[in-house]
Amino acid sequence: MSKPIQPLSDVPGSSQIRVCRVLTQDKGTLDYLDSVGIRPTTRLRLENTTPIGMVSVPS
Repeated sequence: MSKPIQPLSDVPGSSQIRVCRVLTQDKGTLDYLDSVGIRPTTRLRLENTTPIGMVSVPS
């Protein structure tokens, strides 16, 4: 059974995640995410989330 899709802002820090989709259509944001290797199917470990929904991942 697969886990439900949820926004990164709802995922606790130190969680292992797989990017399912990127909702923005902003070219600058998409280009940046692609340049750092974040795209659908990418697996990441979240380092931290903030109360306003910002997330960080280890570099």
